[in-house]
Amino acid sequence: MPRSYPPEVRRKVVGHVASGRKVVEAARLLGISDQAIYVWRRQHLVETGQLPGTNSSDLSRLAAAASESPSWRPSWPYTGGPPNYWAR
Repeated sequence: MPRSYPPEVRRKVVGHVASGRKVVEAARLLGISDQAIYVWRRQHLVETGQLPGTNSSDLSRLAAAASESPSWRPSWPYTGGPPNYWAR
């Protein structure tokens, strides 16, 4: 199971990488997966507007809206797909 890190740790690690330290070096030194650092760095760039994407506040609003409104769900009972009107 992936380990969860507090936001303060993520900010510090992203700061180290932004200051010029290599991701692989920071990952080895801190005992954190390099893939996790790449994800954190990309999310930081999205949050600061340097890369296109959906920021954290937008994601949380979308998740809240999806859980409140079932409008995205199909109108038929889930049976594996829509009814087949052309079946014989």
